[in-house]
Amino acid sequence: MKKILTLSLMLLAAVAAMAQSATDYRAAAEQGDARAQYMLGQCYEKGLGTEVDSVQAAYWYTKAADQDDPDALYSLGICYYYAIGVPENLPKARTLLRKAIATGKLDTMKAYTANALMGHFEIE
Repeated sequence: MKKILTLSLMLLAAVAAMAQSATDYRAAAEQGDARAQYMLGQCYEKGLGTEVDSVQAAYWYTKAADQDDPDALYSLGICYYYAIGVPENLPKARTLLRKAIATGKLDTMKAYTANALMGHFEIE
């Protein structure tokens, strides 16, 4: 019983921290911080400290992508590829994914996925 109570308290603390993070990201995002804009997009995409809102996620990814944030370029490309929060636009998706790859700063899985979506190789 003590373990369950401890885990419950830890979960509540984590949820409260996520809510605070979304608030913190918003302040920095509104000041033009590209990383905070990307992270706020992540909060909206995943419902971390806020309601899930794919339109808002795409909006904040766009703000960060306009400043060449690699993760935002990738995430916005995915949004356009799958019509998440924006209309489907495959040419724009590919352009964003190419630009994200060109930064050389994507993690391996994102780079692999981006290349696969652009048809460079098959996803098995």
